Amino acid sequence: MAQNKNYYDILGVSKTASADEIKSAYRKLAKQYHPDLNKASDATAKFKDINEAYEILGDEQKRSNYDNFGSAEGNPFNNFGGSASNGGGFSSFFGGGGGTNFGGFEDIFSNIFGGGFSSGSAHRVSKGADISASLDLTFEEAAFGVEKTVLVSRMENCTKCNGTGAKDGKEFATCSDCGGSGQKRYQQDTVFGRVVNVGTCRTCGGTGKIIKQKCTECLGKGIVRVNRNVTIKVPAGIDNGQAITLRGEGDNGKDGAINGDLIIEVKVRPHALLVRKEYDLYLNVYIPYTLSILGGTIQIPTLNGKISFTVPELTQSGTVFKRHGEGIKNLRRNAKGDMYITINVEFPKSLDRLTKSELEKLARSSDVSYTKYKQYLDKLNSIK
Repeated sequence: MAQNKNYYDILGVSKTASADEIKSAYRKLAKQYHPDLNKASDATAKFKDINEAYEILGDEQKRSNYDNFGSAEGNPFNNFGGSASNGGGFSSFFGGGGGTNFGGFEDIFSNIFGGGFSSGSAHRVSKGADISASLDLTFEEAAFGVEKTVLVSRMENCTKCNGTGAKDGKEFATCSDCGGSGQKRYQQDTVFGRVVNVGTCRTCGGTGKIIKQKCTECLGKGIVRVNRNVTIKVPAGIDNGQAITLRGEGDNGKDGAINGDLIIEVKVRPHALLVRKEYDLYLNVYIPYTLSILGGTIQIPTLNGKISFTVPELTQSGTVFKRHGEGIKNLRRNAKGDMYITINVEFPKSLDRLTKSELEKLARSSDVSYTKYKQYLDKLNSIK
């Protein structure tokens, strides 16, 4: 991988970003620039850079190496095996004996000349691309968890040619340029003299095979796009905007590479009355002023259905009642949030003559002490 890129800038995070912040930024950008969702001309290149950045910054060891040495592989000089000052000299520097195994020095020349010196250099394969999809859930499905099936479109190995790209999986021949090894020796004149570089065969692309007749299904690509139903087990407590990652359920990797991932963005429909905040539930209830004075029973919704709730007499507007453990299940531990019920007192906008008369009689005969109103009158009377 090219190491002159600023992976933090690519993901739009700071060098002190946490692992969760890096993962969140990656998911957002991967969805934004996924070639299946973004048809801009530069989307594919940006998507590749985003995946490359996350491959480094999402791995604790690679990130540490990148921060300290500018390379995910770490300090290239660690593999030299000796130094001129300890007697190792250049024989240790190049692996000893004048052979062609240059150790860590190979990495430096690889960056300069685009390949390695060792005959062990292998054809590099790339992980399959990640794909994304969305999943709609009801409030209750998100709270309790559910199993869902999502239809996704992804690249898979062509079954007609077994992923070879050749007709019937047989119409190919051994590459005459590399003899089927997928690698070839190239010579290059450099400031250090003539360098022999073993790299990927340019004729066959490292496969070691040349297709004689292309598969009619995949046209020689070895992969085809298919629609596939994928079953997803949604955990209890998931929230709107969160994502579920299914490893290996993305596009097939080429030449034996691992498959990409399937990233499912969760969308939760709101409840008619309940509001979720983290793992707690909130409910606002308006009751008649007579009920707040006399007390009584009302029906309220919970995750487990409607229940009866007793409002004590003389309940003041804005009073909050807490029901412990009746919220949403925590995603990461065996615990639940709480439910908070706020009582709001509603007064009528008009009164008929009889009701008004009865209230006036009640006001004249009542010996109820209104403490706060009395405090107000005392302070008012103290003003000169």
